[in-house]
Amino acid sequence: MADNANGELTTAKVLQVSKQYDIELVYQAVLCNCALTSLSNGLQNCNALSILDLSRNKLTNLSGLEHVAGTLTVLNAAENALTDVSAVGALSHLTKLLLEGNQLSAKASLAPITKLTALHEVVFTRSVVLEGDTEPFVMDNPICADKKTYAAIVREMFGNVFWVDGVHRAVSEGQEGASPTAAASAEKNVKKLEEITKNTTKQLEGKEVKHLEALLAEVKSA
Repeated sequence: MADNANGELTTAKVLQVSKQYDIELVYQAVLCNCALTSLSNGLQNCNALSILDLSRNKLTNLSGLEHVAGTLTVLNAAENALTDVSAVGALSHLTKLLLEGNQLSAKASLAPITKLTALHEVVFTRSVVLEGDTEPFVMDNPICADKKTYAAIVREMFGNVFWVDGVHRAVSEGQEGASPTAAASAEKNVKKLEEITKNTTKQLEGKEVKHLEALLAEVKSA
């Protein structure tokens, strides 16, 4: 079966790794460490592809993903040489995106990711402890170098993403553009807690009451 000798992804390669005979039936493709430099038209007719692993290749962009824009939900493109991820902006059903270990260096380069309304997890930096080492090895992007600036970018651009770099975040909490549904739910929970507190304080005295009131104050300010 033909391989990707020139670094371009082929339909034959997708069929090979997925162990499928019909390209239209491929649901998952693990193409990590395949020396890919281009997706070309290798994903054309992958009408059922939902999970795609492109990690540990030599990709500088993700042009070619448009062929799976309507089906892809999980994309691992970690450990490449990506400077351009504009192609992901068309992945309307994408929920998980892994991009650690690339060359994304500008805030503008992340803009296409903000179009992904279904996205709930994205990774730009990750620390791993290799066997025999005591210090963690960090796989990240140049944009992560200045931690303060990077944190501000995450708050501004990914306020509606639940998980960023493996850390669970309160979605849009205290930010402009917060989800009305999330905000209403949070307000409802606080009111419910207030009601419980009032009922409970009737049965408590002294320090216990002060402690309960302090816990409620923490919830309101969170």
